[in-house]
Amino acid sequence: MRLTASWLAERYRIGDGVHYMGRRLLLILGLCVALPTFASHQWAGIDLCEVRKDVVPPGFPQDQLPAPGSEGAQLLQRYCTQCHNLPGPGRHTAAQWRQVAPRMFLLMEVTQRFGGLLNRLDTPQEGERARLLAYLEGHALKPWSRDEAPPASYQRQCGGCHTLPDPAQHSAREWNRVLARMQRNAEIMGKALPSASSRAAIRQFLGLPPIEDVSETARDRPVTARKYGSLLALGPFLLLTGIGLVRWWRMRMRVRATAEKGKPCAIP
Repeated sequence: MRLTASWLAERYRIGDGVHYMGRRLLLILGLCVALPTFASHQWAGIDLCEVRKDVVPPGFPQDQLPAPGSEGAQLLQRYCTQCHNLPGPGRHTAAQWRQVAPRMFLLMEVTQRFGGLLNRLDTPQEGERARLLAYLEGHALKPWSRDEAPPASYQRQCGGCHTLPDPAQHSAREWNRVLARMQRNAEIMGKALPSASSRAAIRQFLGLPPIEDVSETARDRPVTARKYGSLLALGPFLLLTGIGLVRWWRMRMRVRATAEKGKPCAIP
């Protein structure tokens, strides 16, 4: 049976036709499915995008969005910043967006239906979903399609976090902004920065003029460990799930004990 948000909500609203424990299990399952979307900028006083900088990419600059005045850009900013930082359309290829977007829509729907327990957010209508996906596909990352293999430095630095882009996708001016943005993202996320020689090789491959290199101290600094922050961020989610499981287990024991005594169990 296909698990969807509407199916969960419909089953949970049925009182007489669904067993008490079954309804509680559906509620717990719905919460577990919705948990990944609660990477809210503010949830229980915790900013998960700030805590998990090593996992969540920094937000895409709004002024650098393609066609910033279009409806697609407005829909992206309206709906896709409720749970995480603003994603750039070039984060995924068109084929990847066709897989990612439906998952996000489903998680948003589940979160909205059970939002009274944790958080609330707006969900796009069917027409808005289609127009948003069309915008993402129209400005998606164009993958490497050349017959020859890319230079090692370009493949290592520009294909480590996402699909390797086609150099022809951007102009020289755009590539300067893209490289600066990727440098900033790597520093914020604590990723290992490329050496001066690698940066020079990448710029040469892209047909960009060399620039004066900055200090090498940034790339040599160790990646900051955020284990304790991650555990703190996950604490409320784990606590919520644990409470639900304990309540379900207690009700199960109650039903079993009543059945052993041969008495009917009152099901609320």
